[in-house]
Amino acid sequence: MTFQTQVLAKKNGILIGDYFRGKQLNELGVEELAYIHLNLLHIRTPLKDFYVSSSLRELEQTLTASFGNKRTKQYVPLMTSFAILDQLGSLYSIADANCNFQNGIKKALATLTHIRDRDDIESLVTLRNGLLHDGSLISHNVYRDIDVIYRMTVGSGKVITPPKKVWDGIYRDSLSEYVTLIDLKELQAVVLKAIKLCAEHLENSTLIINCTDEKEFFYKYLFSEKIVNGN
Repeated sequence: MTFQTQVLAKKNGILIGDYFRGKQLNELGVEELAYIHLNLLHIRTPLKDFYVSSSLRELEQTLTASFGNKRTKQYVPLMTSFAILDQLGSLYSIADANCNFQNGIKKALATLTHIRDRDDIESLVTLRNGLLHDGSLISHNVYRDIDVIYRMTVGSGKVITPPKKVWDGIYRDSLSEYVTLIDLKELQAVVLKAIKLCAEHLENSTLIINCTDEKEFFYKYLFSEKIVNGN
C-alpha cells in the first residue's frame, strides 16, 4: 500500500500507524517524512527501527506552554511563532498559490494565513528581524525607511493593530500613539491553523514539498531514537 493510498484509507478509519510500523527509517520518502513533521497528535511515530519525532511539534508545544508562565509569555510566543512560520514557508508551498515572496515567514503568512496585507506582513517580519538582531521591540525597516515600536497584547481580536501615527524616531514622554500592537494569542491561532492547513494539503496531494532529499529533510526537521529490543 502506497503512502497516498494509506492516507486515503485513514480517512475511512484505517490507522496509519500500522503503515509506519512496517517501515524502516531509510525507506521513508519525503511525503512520509512530511506527514510525521506535520503530525501534532503524537509525541513520536514508531517505525520498525526508530522512533521519529517532529521539531515542529516541539515548537508547537513550546508555543502553547509559554503562555502559562509570566517569564515566558512575551518573547517565547513571538520567537516560536516566527520559527514555525519560517519553517512552514521555507519547506512547503501550496499548489496553484501565487506568491512572489522568497522569505519563509512572508511566504507562510501570504499563502497559509488570512494575513494578506503587505504592510502587515512587512511589519511582522520587521519585528522578527529586530528581535533576532538585538532583542529589541523597536525595529528599523531598511526597505521602507521607517522605525516601528512594538508592544504585545492579548484579546484585541486581530494579530496586528497599526499605530495611530507613524513614528518619526523621536522619543517622547508618551509614545502610545506610535505603538504597533501584536496580539500573541491571535498570532498563536494563526500559526496553528497554518500547520493544520499544510497537513490538509498533504492529504489532498496539493502540498508542494520544497525539500526533495530525504536525508536533508530528516536532518533539518526531525529527531530519531533507536528502538532497542522492541522498546
